[in-house]
Amino acid sequence: MGLIAGCESATPQATPTASPTVSPTPTPTPDPRVALAGLVTAAGLVPKDLTVTSATAEETVGALAMPCDTSLAATYVGAHSWRFSGAQPAVVSHSVFAYYPQTGAMVLDQLGPALTGCKIWNWANTWQMDVVGLFTVARPAGADNAVAYCHHGTILAGTTKGDQVYLCDGAVSRGHLVAAVSTVRLTLADAQSDLKKALPLAVAALVRAVATP
Repeated sequence: MGLIAGCESATPQATPTASPTVSPTPTPTPDPRVALAGLVTAAGLVPKDLTVTSATAEETVGALAMPCDTSLAATYVGAHSWRFSGAQPAVVSHSVFAYYPQTGAMVLDQLGPALTGCKIWNWANTWQMDVVGLFTVARPAGADNAVAYCHHGTILAGTTKGDQVYLCDGAVSRGHLVAAVSTVRLTLADAQSDLKKALPLAVAALVRAVATP
């Protein structure tokens, strides 16, 4: 029997299946604190710049020393410090700190006001610190802030108890990093002079570690 005209059978067509939409895996956002913490070691002074072959001691923890034991309103995410003996200029310690979210310049802005918090204070039961105060230093090229100040210190214990020296501290910043330098000499003029020589060296080390702040 023939097919009725207009009623021919048609071959069924498969319904196309849509491909599932695959969302791209989001790229994790790098944590800036990790990168900053990794810079503090690279930003240290080169021993030969201080006419020594190596540091006498170093550690990877610590906090920026604040005058008058003032609290620092900032969070550090990395630290590295070195101690030196016989350095020229007479640097006895050097430290580098990384802060986040604060910048190093914001941290240094707290140092000057902290000096007004006392006239005499005790540092680690080792020194009686008489505040001498801020003194002016030129901001080295490459730094976005610089602060320097001094104390007259009297040793409180040990075989050198009663000995007196001048201790001058300086700090420079670049981006989120802060480099702190300390000098100790018998006269205020010498301690200040050595600190002025040391700060540009500390900034040069920051610039080597942080090309673009």
